[in-house]
Amino acid sequence: MKFTTDIILNAVKADMLYCNTPYISKQHIDDYVFVHIPTFIAKYVDLDSIYDCETEEYVEFDEETCIRDTFHPWYKISSMILGTEVGYHQYKMKFLGLNEDNVNLYFSYNIYDDKLEKPYVYMDRDK
Repeated sequence: MKFTTDIILNAVKADMLYCNTPYISKQHIDDYVFVHIPTFIAKYVDLDSIYDCETEEYVEFDEETCIRDTFHPWYKISSMILGTEVGYHQYKMKFLGLNEDNVNLYFSYNIYDDKLEKPYVYMDRDK
């Protein structure tokens, strides 16, 4: 799948998900999405795991499906390992800090489908 605009998601604390959940058209899902982590912790943590909160399973990833940008607080994550079906998707990213402190950040998104299976039929206003 290809499109011209990158999908950018913000990894935030759980209580901030409500204002950081974008709607994404199913037709606009690219091969990768970008997840931004807060700059003030980016230098001090490493990604340990990604947990799918909906299926309650860990997402398997490697250095090809989850790439950290060395110079910026971004992760480039393959959309093949994330949910791409219509609906709400929420993930927990667990980071390990320098002192073995865990930092949990969340990202979420809603996927909708622009192409309906049958066309919308307008009501006839003739009486």
